[in-house]
Amino acid sequence: KFTYMSILWLHQPSETFQLSWDEEYNPPDHFHSEDGWLQAQFRDVILCSDSMHQQRSNASSRVRPEAGAAIFRCTDMEFANRADMFRELIGWISGDDTSGSYKVLAPILFRDYEGQMDKWKIFRNPILIRTYAALMLGPSSVKKAKGSDLYVRDTSHCNLELIWGVRSVTPASIAASAILARFSASADNSFQPVGSVTGIAYQQDFEFYLKYLCEGLRTKKPSVISLFEEWN
Repeated sequence: KFTYMSILWLHQPSETFQLSWDEEYNPPDHFHSEDGWLQAQFRDVILCSDSMHQQRSNASSRVRPEAGAAIFRCTDMEFANRADMFRELIGWISGDDTSGSYKVLAPILFRDYEGQMDKWKIFRNPILIRTYAALMLGPSSVKKAKGSDLYVRDTSHCNLELIWGVRSVTPASIAASAILARFSASADNSFQPVGSVTGIAYQQDFEFYLKYLCEGLRTKKPSVISLFEEWN
């Protein structure tokens, strides 16, 4: 639960485990400094078990081999060719020569992407919501969805949402869904902080998304409040 709903990777793990409990820590200052980030993470880590690697592996399996084609609403053959088919969708920008890189604000984040940042469209792509459903409700919830339905609930089977008692999405679960959707459509073979094939900075981009969402909630930005209402 910690991995999916709080943080995919530990930020500066060696420094984190050298910390002690700071009684003067103020949660709203989480992103205002490196010390604030590490103290917040330290408090979370000491309350969870050391099983994050296995949970990341489970997550990557759910969103690619088990439900990838359903999440992206494409055929199995098209999904097998995902490295070429979805490269621009997950952020590829061509350079002046044959080189290029992947931008953090990838088109896949947006509903009806129009080539620029739009605070009312970011994190609203149905692909991200289907990714979250595959994680929390199981791959079949996405595979069985038809037409305009993003996913379906099967009340006859247990799922992580029921087991963990999840009642609403968190900033981390939205950020994680965005990262896992990008990974699912990439050429990378394993889910790790930096893609071995693409070079996508998954952990760095996750932290960027997480900060955007947390700060939006803290400052009560209407676009972010509306986003959480839509996801829930």
